[in-house]
Amino acid sequence: MLVMIDTNILISGIVLSSKYIRELISVVEKNHELILPDYIINEFKSTTRNKFPDKYYLAESFLENFAFEIVYAPEISEEEKFPSIRDVKDLPILISSILYNADILITNDKDFRVLDITRPEILDPKEFLEKYNINEKKEQ
Repeated sequence: MLVMIDTNILISGIVLSSKYIRELISVVEKNHELILPDYIINEFKSTTRNKFPDKYYLAESFLENFAFEIVYAPEISEEEKFPSIRDVKDLPILISSILYNADILITNDKDFRVLDITRPEILDPKEFLEKYNINEKKEQ
């Protein structure tokens, strides 16, 4: 499956070393294809640099060593063609997930959670691991 991970998840897992989120990222790497829009990459880097400067090397290491495909967030000129979202800063992420045909968007952002769309499937990390952790299901 084609999976997109939102910035808040990357910050939690990579910079703040959440064991649970690191497990999620590992499951995505082993069993799915990850796409990251340049918008998320830039937001991840700038947030880490500004809020956690002593841990910026972790963000760089992740981006250099983790397998993912970079996609380019489109210029937003016809936003009425897409579902509306409260925070316009989230629009490039939403539009990228739709245009690049992501199956799943993993986020803790409540603005995505209230959208009435079928694709991509919007899941928080716990929901994703419960539903798609292939390794855990094989062990049971």
